[in-house]
Amino acid sequence: MNWNEKIKNVMNEITAKNGGNFGIPKVGNGKRTNQGEALFRDALCSKLNLMVAGWQWTIESRFATTALTNRGVIAIDIVGKNNHSGKSFFIELKYVTHRLDADGANQLRPNDEPAFAYDVLKDCLKLELIHNGRSKSIGGGHSESAGGVVIGLTNWERYWSPVNIASARNWSRESLLTINKPCLGPQIIETVKKPSPALMRTIFHHKRPHISLGAAWKGEWCDLPAVLLNQNIRVAPFRYLLLSSENFNDINYPHRLDDPTCIPFLDVTTRDRFNSLNRSYKRPAKNEPST
Repeated sequence: MNWNEKIKNVMNEITAKNGGNFGIPKVGNGKRTNQGEALFRDALCSKLNLMVAGWQWTIESRFATTALTNRGVIAIDIVGKNNHSGKSFFIELKYVTHRLDADGANQLRPNDEPAFAYDVLKDCLKLELIHNGRSKSIGGGHSESAGGVVIGLTNWERYWSPVNIASARNWSRESLLTINKPCLGPQIIETVKKPSPALMRTIFHHKRPHISLGAAWKGEWCDLPAVLLNQNIRVAPFRYLLLSSENFNDINYPHRLDDPTCIPFLDVTTRDRFNSLNRSYKRPAKNEPST
């Protein structure tokens, strides 16, 4: 089964009317910024159940792992289970948009703009950990993997604009460069910050360690069908990043196993060192630049 083509067909179906717009947050409206991601997840899961025969799809499956900075448990957005083989297919999602001012007239940067590129790569790592057995299904419902993809749906052009990619200077610039390559991994994607104390604070206090990918991945920016949106609201067109791996059976992490600045943590001692350093770093002073 060509999963990438299946995913593209389903994405075209669920965005045929809204162009990928599952909600644009406005400044000061008090709504949760991840509300659109939940709507996107639910629409995708529902359509997968309709369009992919022989599979049952559910949301928010929980896995136990000590390899990440999370508190021992992660949730995978969508998991499909084959009715015959019992194998599971895993999908991680990100939905990040520009914001609108209170009048809906002007586009503003997304909340935590640099995080998108880092977070989709961390999602790739989450799928690797399931495939190599370092994340275990809570309840044992998903013990054998058939593959997985990461989908990042966004209308913030700076994530794929060559001009912005070349000029990026924030802490996730290596992540931004990496997600715009057709082939990535195995490799270490570094968190970048100067001077060195600021880098350590970004890694340990803000929990943005370097990411070590152990599998070979492919990345592709995909366009969505053009739709006529409300011209009274300034909403930029959407695209999505599709990250996939064809060989999860060959995962080799290039980082040192005792390095607490890099995920995944491949032994408990290294995770304990990270947690100890996390506790030792205080919040930045008010006049210190944000990460």
